[in-house]
Amino acid sequence: MGKGEAFLTEFAPARHSRLWTSLEDANDALRMKVVTESMDYLEENPQPIQHIIVHDARIVDDDGVVTYPTRCVVITPEGRAFHAISAGVLKSLQEIAQVNGAPPWDEPITLQLLVTKLSGARQFKQLIPVKK
Repeated sequence: MGKGEAFLTEFAPARHSRLWTSLEDANDALRMKVVTESMDYLEENPQPIQHIIVHDARIVDDDGVVTYPTRCVVITPEGRAFHAISAGVLKSLQEIAQVNGAPPWDEPITLQLLVTKLSGARQFKQLIPVKK
């Protein structure tokens, strides 16, 4: 199975220590995991995306309960990174990769965040390609 195929299949359910990146330098991937902006920015400001990092995040709630949701980081050609913890974002990135091939994308794909309000404070987030 190739690296791109692993991106499409390995992220469900969490195994607590996975990291997939389209960046050639793993150290760049580790830095990008930390220095990122909220993906909510992409709702009003679509961005060209060339690279992706997908990894298990460790979250501890107020009661001390630990969970390991999957965190997605999308990266522009200039190195600006945006993150989200969202099953919908992961699913949409997998679908985009199925159509366009696994990243890195030589021709960046402009993506916009689509947020659908659900009941209460719940939201469903997904990334959609937009025309330039």
